[in-house]
Amino acid sequence: MELQVKVTSNGQIVYDTHYVEEGFNKASAPVAEESSSLPEVFSLSQNYPNPFNRSAQSSQQNLATSIRFGLPEATQVQLVIFDLMGREVQRLADQPMTAGYHEMTWDGKDQAGRLAPAGVYFYQIIAGDFREWKKLAVVR
Repeated sequence: MELQVKVTSNGQIVYDTHYVEEGFNKASAPVAEESSSLPEVFSLSQNYPNPFNRSAQSSQQNLATSIRFGLPEATQVQLVIFDLMGREVQRLADQPMTAGYHEMTWDGKDQAGRLAPAGVYFYQIIAGDFREWKKLAVVR
């Protein structure tokens, strides 16, 4: 995993992580924040766009959905996509992360690199004692 932390001239901190696991490239998008602005509590936001269209014919804007979360302290983070049967579809994160706001993207593919079928999915974050679920939809 590669983590880049940049401080801009106006005091913003920009995080950018990138890692490769078992031949699959997964990345989190850079997230900018004010240097004095750390979350006060753990949080998980609704993914955007939702629903999202991950098909070969879809427009470039909807090839992935973003999931944003806040960590008031550095901790181990797991962010996992599940299908309606509770089966793990994709693990977006399983790593230590710094305090702050983070954003991960899911490209609509399972762990084998296949497009996940259209339908309803859940994503769960586990960060320390914090656990939360949200629902997302994939359309074709």
